[in-house]
Amino acid sequence: MDRLNCQNCALATLCVPHCVPQDDLQRIETFIQRGKPLHAGDHLFEAGDTFRSLYVISSGCLKTSVTTENGQESITAFVLPGEMAGLGGISDHVHQETATALDTTMVCELPFDQMETLCAQLPGLQHFFFESLSRQVIGSQQVAFQLSTRSAEERLAAFLWGLSVRQSRRRLSALHFRLPMTRTDIARYLGLSPETVSRLINNLQKQGVAQFGGREVELLDMSVLARLAGTPPMDIDSARSGC
Repeated sequence: MDRLNCQNCALATLCVPHCVPQDDLQRIETFIQRGKPLHAGDHLFEAGDTFRSLYVISSGCLKTSVTTENGQESITAFVLPGEMAGLGGISDHVHQETATALDTTMVCELPFDQMETLCAQLPGLQHFFFESLSRQVIGSQQVAFQLSTRSAEERLAAFLWGLSVRQSRRRLSALHFRLPMTRTDIARYLGLSPETVSRLINNLQKQGVAQFGGREVELLDMSVLARLAGTPPMDIDSARSGC
């Protein structure tokens, strides 16, 4: 694996804490490793694998999934650049999910034993890591809430809104972006059928809320999308500006 220079990475503001001094950042870089590219369908880790590392996505996209009792795939998350995968394996030292590349994907590997040692020495890094854990817990709770209480239309709107906000955090367009996942993947994530997702997408287009061309999405009316997603209108400007 190749060593990585975090200072030259466009995603450094997302996955490297601002409060870590330069000398300490160099210590972190000594154990961060980058492996070979994953291609669509490749597994980064599988459910039941021994947990050894956390992974930050530097490009591409992963989906994490579990297999239900009837053998069906249930997608639990989509992990985008600057976001972390593998957090669920910390408690029992075993990965509970399978992480699969949706397209060509590069990851930065953080061996957990070394990271744990550094967290004890660097309060800023420890705080940043706890924030990452908190975001994952909150995200899981929000998904559970959506699947249990919201209509199909509201689930899809919340999904698109969430992708828009995550795009803006990477300082990319919050209104025009590419979906790395298929409609079948979206359906499995939202607990819907692919036919329902296609119907809802057509409805959003007819309403002038969004335009879809293959995997490309353009959000045309963020006010309506926010209303459907149950998101406070005050968040709209933030999504537009990329703040």
